[in-house]
Amino acid sequence: MELLCIPFGLPTTKYLGISPSGFNATGEFDLRNYYDEVGTRQKTIFQPELLRLVEMIGATLPERLDEYGKPIDLMANWSWKSLVKLTSKEEVELLKIESERDIALEQSGIVSASEIRERISKNPTDPFSGIDIELLPELPDAE
Repeated sequence: MELLCIPFGLPTTKYLGISPSGFNATGEFDLRNYYDEVGTRQKTIFQPELLRLVEMIGATLPERLDEYGKPIDLMANWSWKSLVKLTSKEEVELLKIESERDIALEQSGIVSASEIRERISKNPTDPFSGIDIELLPELPDAE
């Protein structure tokens, strides 16, 4: 049964549910390689075909214009969903790194607090996604 996984590049831990064996084996490396392979196939095989399909569908639709009068790009906000699922700890660590970056960028004057709030409000994976960027919190009085 394990030989069935070879032509498709599937890890046996994923396809057959077999526990990895050997010294210090977790199967994580195999799974990461599999996800990398799927991601490569998405971008090199499926994405060009999807783009052609979207172009054909778009050609049959009446031209749609944005608020500036430019044609709407049907693929503008399109991307592949990540196959790697972060653990809760990794998500918290990532948020901490992003918040430290935001603080450093604001303190150095590269971006303003309002720009950071706008980016956060538009990020669907952020816990503060959708915040009202016009409504600023009241800061405590410095005494």
